[in-house]
Amino acid sequence: MLKVRIYLALLVALLGMVLGALVIVRGGVLGPFSKKLIDARMGVVVAMADEIESARAPMKKLRRISRHLNVEAKFTKEIPFKEEFPPKKVAYQERELFLLKGKRTPMAIALDIDRKRKWMVVWFPVDIEEPRRRIGVGLLVLALFGAMGAWGLGRWSLQPLERATSAMNRIAEGDLKHRVSNPIGPAGEAFNQMAERLEEVIEGQRDFMAAVGHELRTPIARLKLQAELLEGLEKNRIESLQADILELEDLVEALLESARLERGAVALQRTEQNLYDMFMEALSKIDVEERSVCLEVDPELSFSIDRRLMMRLLLNLLSNIVRYTPVDCVIWMGARFEREALILWVADNGDGIEDSLRTAIFDPFVREEKSRSKKTGGLGLGLMLVRQVAQVHGGGVVAKKTDRMHGGMSFNQGLEIEVLLPIAAV
Repeated sequence: MLKVRIYLALLVALLGMVLGALVIVRGGVLGPFSKKLIDARMGVVVAMADEIESARAPMKKLRRISRHLNVEAKFTKEIPFKEEFPPKKVAYQERELFLLKGKRTPMAIALDIDRKRKWMVVWFPVDIEEPRRRIGVGLLVLALFGAMGAWGLGRWSLQPLERATSAMNRIAEGDLKHRVSNPIGPAGEAFNQMAERLEEVIEGQRDFMAAVGHELRTPIARLKLQAELLEGLEKNRIESLQADILELEDLVEALLESARLERGAVALQRTEQNLYDMFMEALSKIDVEERSVCLEVDPELSFSIDRRLMMRLLLNLLSNIVRYTPVDCVIWMGARFEREALILWVADNGDGIEDSLRTAIFDPFVREEKSRSKKTGGLGLGLMLVRQVAQVHGGGVVAKKTDRMHGGMSFNQGLEIEVLLPIAAV
């Protein structure tokens, strides 16, 4: 938008200069000059008319004067003009002249010869309109070259801004080490300093998450061991304690996995995997209770992926549905190849989420409570890991409203999450 504004401003300024030059040249210079020249020519035509009317041989007189003045003149019965260009009537020295349109700016005047009315048309050697046409063409050419020059100047002026924009996009995409290679003065140096500070802050957050995960692992292991040894307590209290420990353990594992993925410390172990088998394995590990499951995948479909990470992705998506939807909803799962990519999807026909949260739900510790009833606790890290797993495979993830058919009925509510894995990344 800024580039369009700059180019538009340059174009308006250029057009203003050209129009100003046209007004000055045609109105301030050629206008008065043309008026004086036309007045002089009308005087010549009137003088010729007086001489010819008083001559005994008007035709010879016309030829002699024409040769002497280097003009072209002839008698006509009517004024020669086209209907779309009517002549302009002008009074001069008590006589009427007609200014005609055409080359060399002809003029016509009525003569009384032998008691008959005739018209004398005079063409002068220099065309008054020619300079105006040439100036118009010259200004047009100047405007074209000026537009090209303005475009080139705009491109040259915007190069620093384009470099800064490219650097911002690289950093926004996660390349925190990118810097402006050719600093654009103080602004470029300030940008590089900001990027360095941002990298330090984010790296500090990642280190903090990894450190917290490592520090909590040992006490959690001790708590689990002690909970198993507490045989004298009531069973429900022991189960509650063990559930709290498992939730804390899940949090630590999720934090550690996220830190490894963000750091790029996970080396993908890509192997050819049958996607139908993976979906079935994920369904066997998650209790979907009474929910209906529609599996839409070719039993022979396979793709090169990291099995451990992709299984975590599928389990997180299924766990998200089980946690936030009623038991009578429908679950759709499937995979297909489309436009040089593999697309995996998991959808439900629950209450859905607000449009404003369809991007935010992939951020850490974001949970939607209003439109999706919360059955059990959640850490708000499951979908973040889904996004990270997709990204380390070279792909991405998107959330949208469900639009599916089941049992002859159409469902246009709920949440559908699509994971795109490009073939080129393999």
